[in-house]
Amino acid sequence: MAARWPGWAVAWDRDGYEAQLDAAGGVLSFPDRPADALLADLVGMLVREPGRSPADTVLWFAEREREAGKSVELNPLALRDDRVELPRERKAEILAQVAERLGLRLPADDPVRAALEVLGVELPTPGKWMSAAYLAGAVTDLRLTGRPIPKDDRESPSSRQQALSKVLDVYAEETFVAETRDGAVRLRLDRRRTVGEDGRMVTWYRFSVLGPVTGGAG
Repeated sequence: MAARWPGWAVAWDRDGYEAQLDAAGGVLSFPDRPADALLADLVGMLVREPGRSPADTVLWFAEREREAGKSVELNPLALRDDRVELPRERKAEILAQVAERLGLRLPADDPVRAALEVLGVELPTPGKWMSAAYLAGAVTDLRLTGRPIPKDDRESPSSRQQALSKVLDVYAEETFVAETRDGAVRLRLDRRRTVGEDGRMVTWYRFSVLGPVTGGAG
């Protein structure tokens, strides 16, 4: 870029968006979110355990097209998955530091996870693949909306569906321990993507019952 635009200075600020705001001279602005909402998002990102790689979806789609007789070439960059995995202890340290800087107190438990545990055992058809729209309706019916869906995203069915989809993606492939009338069971939130009739990718979710919990819920 420097060679094509003489006199320009190119600087990579990485995620330092504040420099863009300063350069825009007030023309560009970003919405301010409450500190507790930001902390809730951070908790959701950090507590998740590593799930399957997004590159798996790319490979699956490519294989599907090859089986249909099409010629498919993949850009190697599409298969990069440069994750930065942290041990739980380090995650806890980061959360504590952020909460202290924001003047907030971390919750003793994870209300979102607790809501998903209830959702997993109360669904009328456990083990069935369901859309985020269906699950958003179930969350409303079970009066769980206040936990997995942020306040600003509860205005319409569409906003609730989109917010819940983000939460489900964060917790996908994780296991849960939920209480039922017959005792505690272990669940796993599964996620898969398929191609819809219109050619667009569709995401599905299901809660798989792995079995009863014996010898404690650890």
